[in-house]
Amino acid sequence: MAYEWIKIEVVTPDKPEIYQLAEILAIDPDAVLGKLIRVWAWADQQTIDGNANSNAASVTNIDSE
Repeated sequence: MAYEWIKIEVVTPDKPEIYQLAEILAIDPDAVLGKLIRVWAWADQQTIDGNANSNAASVTNIDSE
């Protein structure tokens, strides 16, 4: 069985955007990367064109876990 995958560049954990989000959210940069991967995986599984027009906030809220 083939599994879907998402390409992550090896430099992604060290990108300034990761550190900016970590500062804004007051969480560890590694946690930011993990949450982004969760969002990207969800979007890949649940959308066809990247648009998720009819989801409840609780479905797309990455902090609800």
